[in-house]
Amino acid sequence: MFEKFINKNRKLAIILFTVLVVLVVVVFLYFLTSQNRESEADVLERQASDLKESQETAYSNSLYTISDRRGDKNIITIDANAGYRNAAINKLYDLGFDPTDFTIRFNNYESTFTPYE
Repeated sequence: MFEKFINKNRKLAIILFTVLVVLVVVVFLYFLTSQNRESEADVLERQASDLKESQETAYSNSLYTISDRRGDKNIITIDANAGYRNAAINKLYDLGFDPTDFTIRFNNYESTFTPYE
């Protein structure tokens, strides 16, 4: 049955075989490379473990910096401008910490009730 089909439609059979081989190679390469990728959850877990393990660590991006000193009664220092302090607190939640377990100090703290001049 297949011999008859292949003899009759030789070009089509070659194209189908080629497509099948390409698909198998693409699927194989996808699974091979997907095992090497680090998921976002793994990155957050690694950052949290780094923050928990070290004596003085920092998480930093272009908006804020979080510093942790375990020797000083679990004090966390956040260096952020007024509009980005909440984002730093949310990052603590993302890293697996409960901010209520720490004393949080803000560098360059300005009261929200200070009048603008």
